[in-house]
Amino acid sequence: MKKATPFLFTLLMLLSPLSGCIGKDSTEDNALDINQASLSVTWGNNSSGIIIFELYPNAAPNHVENFLALIDGGYYDGVIFHRIIQGFVVQGGDFQNNNGTGGHAVIWTGYCNGQPSTNVSDCAQTSWTLPDEADNGLKHEPYVLSMAKTSQPNTGGSQFFIVSPNSTPSHLDGVHTVFGKVIEGFEVIDALDATPVGEWDKPIDDCTMDSGQIIES
Repeated sequence: MKKATPFLFTLLMLLSPLSGCIGKDSTEDNALDINQASLSVTWGNNSSGIIIFELYPNAAPNHVENFLALIDGGYYDGVIFHRIIQGFVVQGGDFQNNNGTGGHAVIWTGYCNGQPSTNVSDCAQTSWTLPDEADNGLKHEPYVLSMAKTSQPNTGGSQFFIVSPNSTPSHLDGVHTVFGKVIEGFEVIDALDATPVGEWDKPIDDCTMDSGQIIES
């Protein structure tokens, strides 16, 4: 089956997961007991900062477990925020192609390219996707963390977005899964949101996730 290019559900705009192959191991079952993680980010003229997220495993268990596995496995290390739409969202997480056309889930949840699948051996890891958990009552408000996907349901993978300051894209509520929010490093998001961009809303100077860390509770 050919994959669609993922995107944020805004008039068919932003992107999310696709194909490729990277062999890193994911974390195990106890990941859901952890509710915070951080990303160290560099942008512009050697500016840097740390974003700390509070995660919601009770509201979106699959998304939180997958996000923690991606961080713990180093998948986001060196990955850019490939698309920034000022006043809307900051998006990144394509660890395969680093341009918004790649990425996939790194935990198996029973979905292959958005379709239910009972046998993991019938689905290449590069086709693993997450079931939507968007009807969890969490809204798209400034600084929340949400999952990018294609226009089809259950196609979240590794690409995520952070809602921009002063942005309240309520049309994303119930469509994309909110699974966390920024609790420290608001100034980093503000700076990323203000970054000059070029074609396809790609920052002119790379905005890079240098490394991630799980914060034990």
